[in-house]
Amino acid sequence: MNLRARRLERGLSQEELADRADLHRTYVSAIERCKYSVSIDRLEALAKVLGVEP
Repeated sequence: MNLRARRLERGLSQEELADRADLHRTYVSAIERCKYSVSIDRLEALAKVLGVEP
């Protein structure tokens, strides 16, 4: 839920976030829906794009 909220605050689509974090859009979608756990490396990549602490 936090990922989606931060993404929307910054006006990013799932595809834009995924591209900037070098991930697939469906993976970002699955994380937002709590279908997958996120690894530390991927969490750091997402946090960097969103400008927040992991």
